[in-house]
Amino acid sequence: MSCSFVLGATTKTIRNPAFPENNPEFPRQTLGKSGGGKHWVYQRGTSGKQIKLSFVRMTDTEKADLLSFIQDTAVYMTNTFTYNDPAAVAHTTMRFIDFGSWFERIRGTTRWNISLILERDD
Repeated sequence: MSCSFVLGATTKTIRNPAFPENNPEFPRQTLGKSGGGKHWVYQRGTSGKQIKLSFVRMTDTEKADLLSFIQDTAVYMTNTFTYNDPAAVAHTTMRFIDFGSWFERIRGTTRWNISLILERDD
């Protein structure tokens, strides 16, 4: 089983992903509070969809290939791409949005656990 990220002529295929966690769609809103204490909500257009991906026990080479796609091809959040999930469903106009502690080396090995969050760009 595998999944892939596609942008133009570049395709990165990643083997053995944990099955993706599809989060429900959410409204895009900005919340705030005025100087006078009044709460306000600004609707920022259509709803978004997030997908959380996990990859376990990736090799150094697999990690480097994925990182190359994120940094050099997608340029982090800059370019949208197509994510093909393990069930062969194509999710278009996706962006990487989570850059927290997503690469974690497994102690005593050269293997990596990686978590990413993608968001559909409508």
